[in-house]
Amino acid sequence: MSEELFRQQAIDAKRQPWLGSVRLVTPVSQGLWTMAVLLMGMAIALWLYVGRYTRREHVAGMLVPQAGLVDITSQSAGTVTALRVEAPAAPRQPMARMDR
Repeated sequence: MSEELFRQQAIDAKRQPWLGSVRLVTPVSQGLWTMAVLLMGMAIALWLYVGRYTRREHVAGMLVPQAGLVDITSQSAGTVTALRVEAPAAPRQPMARMDR
């Protein structure tokens, strides 16, 4: 007679899952978020590879107009008390009020 450690009913019961089979299901929104993150990553990588940026140079000196510098002086000393100019100002319009 062959003596086994467990009864045949116990071995058969162990083969059948008690609570059913395991299912790994992810929600649809997780897949959408994953796709969105992957697309953003690919867009950033493509921009870094293909994109251009403005080159900056640091130099010493100053910018001078082609016609040269203009010295502007007032006719008399005073203090500016009011500005009368706004963005679309007409030419020959008084720009400021000065008190002496």
